[in-house]
Amino acid sequence: MCWTPRATCAGRPAPVVPSRCWRRTDNVFIRRVPWWELQRNVYVTGEVKFPRRYNLTRRDEKLLDVLNRAGGLTPDAYVGGAQFFRSQEGAGRIGIDLEQVLRDPSYRTTSSYAGDSLYVPSTSRSSRSRAASTAQWR
Repeated sequence: MCWTPRATCAGRPAPVVPSRCWRRTDNVFIRRVPWWELQRNVYVTGEVKFPRRYNLTRRDEKLLDVLNRAGGLTPDAYVGGAQFFRSQEGAGRIGIDLEQVLRDPSYRTTSSYAGDSLYVPSTSRSSRSRAASTAQWR
């Protein structure tokens, strides 16, 4: 005689596997998978080619790796104004030298953590034209 356990998942009946017939005397062991973890997401916004949420693929993934997956910076990106935020333990805004990170891939950067976000602002057209006109008169 088959027996179907009356388990629930989030308040709904759990799906029943039709190919397996359970008996009341069966023992079911649910083991932990040691390397499994929830997806870790980081956010890259602003002047990058593909701004969106990215999943971290490795534990040691660096900021530059994620930025490369975002397609790199657009021509209007203001690298000096990049803002990096870390939500882990309420760290908040963290100062980074994105220019140095882009110049030298071996530059010391920390690994990315779930909830990190990078915002790269755009250079305003008026400040660029002002800088160009000032440079003309020097």
